[in-house]
Amino acid sequence: MNIINFKGKIRRILQLLFTLVCFGDLKLLFYLLRVGELGKLTSFIESNFLYRCARDGYGNGSIVEIGSFKGRTTICLALGSKLKGREKIYAVDPLIDPQIRQQFTENIKKAKVDDYVIPLFKKSEEAISDFTAPTRLLFIDGCHEYEEVKKDILLWKKHLIEGGIIAMHDYLPENYPNFLAGVNKAVNECIINSDEFIVEGCIDSILFASKKRSKNKHLFEHANKINKLRAYLKSKMDKTLLRY
Repeated sequence: MNIINFKGKIRRILQLLFTLVCFGDLKLLFYLLRVGELGKLTSFIESNFLYRCARDGYGNGSIVEIGSFKGRTTICLALGSKLKGREKIYAVDPLIDPQIRQQFTENIKKAKVDDYVIPLFKKSEEAISDFTAPTRLLFIDGCHEYEEVKKDILLWKKHLIEGGIIAMHDYLPENYPNFLAGVNKAVNECIINSDEFIVEGCIDSILFASKKRSKNKHLFEHANKINKLRAYLKSKMDKTLLRY
């Protein structure tokens, strides 16, 4: 084993230990660890945040997810909401690839949340044409092109209740890969520089904001504490033998 691979394994072990301490729901964590086909496009810390928002978020209204892929975040949202007997999740994603669509369907069944997920196998602009439900939580992780991200925000924000949460995945204001430039630009224009939203913070690569009123102080304080601690520990790790 070369030194880079060794250091990578040590990093992953330390990240897992950190997650175990901060996650809050070990049953969900171990489920995500066990079900490998869900992929790892969303971190454990982000998954926990979405789970908490679905479980404890302010207000009454549906939960809408734009971009589901194989169902990792869909399951986190559904498990959180189902635990408290709250609203169902609208999972919006055309999932044109039949194999991916089948995996998504199988995954939500394995997680026993198929009764809590309403799949909308359509493009965002098609799904909203007959959508009327007020929404308390909107998670956007669809196409990452600027025009598509902007469209998703503008189309769906009208259904978000006052005090509701909008969460944007893959927002990295510093040192972001080029393919995320569109996400950053759209979020800056439509959320950060908008009087309609109150930016509450970031956790990993999720930026979260409230519509007009801040009503989720406990959720946001917890997320921001975790994010600061994670950044601090990472900076310490980078100054040790783990640096490469």
